[in-house]
Amino acid sequence: SSTTPEESRRVYEHLARRFGTTVPGLREVPAADLRDAWDEVYAGSPAERFVEGGREYRGPVVDGRWMRGYDHALPTPGIPMMPIYCRTEGSFFTTGPGYPYPGPHPADEAGLRAAVREVLEKGAAKVTDEQVAECIAHYRRASGTEGLPVDPVSVWTQVWGDGLFRYLIVRLAERHARERDPAASPQYLMEFSHPLRPPYAGTTPHEAVAKFLFGTFTLPVNAPFYGDGPLERRISDTLIDLVATFARGEPPSSEHAPVWPVFTPDRPSVMVLGGERVARIGTVSAQAHLAYWDRAGWVPRP
Repeated sequence: SSTTPEESRRVYEHLARRFGTTVPGLREVPAADLRDAWDEVYAGSPAERFVEGGREYRGPVVDGRWMRGYDHALPTPGIPMMPIYCRTEGSFFTTGPGYPYPGPHPADEAGLRAAVREVLEKGAAKVTDEQVAECIAHYRRASGTEGLPVDPVSVWTQVWGDGLFRYLIVRLAERHARERDPAASPQYLMEFSHPLRPPYAGTTPHEAVAKFLFGTFTLPVNAPFYGDGPLERRISDTLIDLVATFARGEPPSSEHAPVWPVFTPDRPSVMVLGGERVARIGTVSAQAHLAYWDRAGWVPRP
């Protein structure tokens, strides 16, 4: 869904004509005017624009020189890695105050279909009714099997978080584990799962981990949602320990966490951090949901 070099040139030439200048002359256009015009180009359905790219990510643009390619098309780095994802990534967009999605939330089946279509259009220029229905049906089956809610907002939240974050992180971690020597490039995969308080409905949204890594969960603006009790402080201390020891070139460790195995194809262990148990070794949650994106053709594929 990124903007290609060819499309990028078309967009900047379009903007230059609009402002009566050249592409280099766009440097003189007021920043707010240029931003608004840029957003206007990419507004609405991708099927209705003169460019199909940039559905979610618009830069930097791959040029083969400064940016050699997309992560899914390049070898994973041959260095120790610690990928982290949140259990309910999509709730960052769909619950709580100040969420970036302008709304409204889907309240019925028609609303759910429209909302899921918007998510799928971030990865494809043309999305059919059948593809929308298949995605919803798959997620409802997977959630029902695991005892997760299947109401419109919950399904939409899971689809959004998986498609844009969790799927990509997990599949890249799996690919790294297959292609790299664990002795030279060990990988430790974490699922951050500490639930936030209402109105976040007990979810763990995208970027929740940052508040505990940097200790900002204690700030007055964050504490009502993230908590500021002994449990939250223990989780924060544990996360800081794990990241700090890893940064020093050691296997990540903390006195509050069990030994963290390297993530390998034959032992895809995950550090699950959060909740009353603080830290435990588990596996990727809601794995059945992720299988949808393999069939949908999103990258990186298994």
